[in-house]
Amino acid sequence: MHALTTTLDRHLRRAPSLLVVLNPNAGRVRRQMASPAARIASEQTPRLHLTGSLEQLDALFTEVPVDGEQTLCFYGGDGSIARGLSAMINRLGEDAALPTILPVAAGTINVMSEYLGLSEAPAQTLARFGEAGRLERRLLPSIKIAVDGHAPIYGFMFGWGVGYRVLESYYGRRPHPTLVDASVTMAQTFAQSLHPRATELPLFSRRDLELVIDGEALGASQPPLHSLIVGVLERSTMGLRPLPPAPVHPRRFHLSGNGMHPTQVFRHAMPLLFARGDQRELEGRYPIVARDNVGELRMTMPEGYTIDGEMIVVEGARACTISAGPAIPFWAAPRT
Repeated sequence: MHALTTTLDRHLRRAPSLLVVLNPNAGRVRRQMASPAARIASEQTPRLHLTGSLEQLDALFTEVPVDGEQTLCFYGGDGSIARGLSAMINRLGEDAALPTILPVAAGTINVMSEYLGLSEAPAQTLARFGEAGRLERRLLPSIKIAVDGHAPIYGFMFGWGVGYRVLESYYGRRPHPTLVDASVTMAQTFAQSLHPRATELPLFSRRDLELVIDGEALGASQPPLHSLIVGVLERSTMGLRPLPPAPVHPRRFHLSGNGMHPTQVFRHAMPLLFARGDQRELEGRYPIVARDNVGELRMTMPEGYTIDGEMIVVEGARACTISAGPAIPFWAAPRT
């Protein structure tokens, strides 16, 4: 049997309540699952489900029953979790008893596993699951992104603007970008950020999103923005803390929109990117919109977006509503 599927089979045999949904396209899985033998081995492993497309994810939750007594491991990165959660919730409903999610760091971006203290190799996380006292359940709030013409997507950190455009450039370089592609993309981004008229370039171009926050249209008071982050996690990738520094209340989320010239962002990086200080104090002096504990955000979105680092393509301008999603049970490393 293939090495990866052998490892997964061993852990599945030890934990009857565990189901693994394996994304063969995930960053740290793709090479291991490239051979036909690996795929055949995965199909022969009970409770291991190979899903390489959204259609397969949808079909999985139609055919395989899941409930609150089980543990579900989306074996991939943050995008695998967001896509998997969305398919599951859209099939079962927001009020269903959901299985506890076991995140593993098997993708290109692994914010969720790092956030929950599980940044080690996936095999080590699976080993934790089989040992009493090495994991604890933790409920995390989620957000729901509903775009006209698209099924709702659930996740934890939404991004529009510069972040999406950078990823679009990165993934547009080749089918499976490399570290070299990442370095080139970041170098180009940095170079454009230093341009005196950076906000006139496509990467940093600003748009009027027609924001409506908890029923109140910002109207003329809303500055044009080049980026918008909405979420429920106080810490994101690379240790960034881009949201207002306040506890997230139940059924609420924070948001931070920015239209500043990139050099101004660098100058105020501590409150804007690392929560050292309160970015809300900059509002009025600079083109930003920062709010904590919002219940609903409506806007007109002129392009695609990201959810937990996963690119979601949207054709043309669409109405978008962001609201609170269900609380999601996760396994996490015990707090010390």
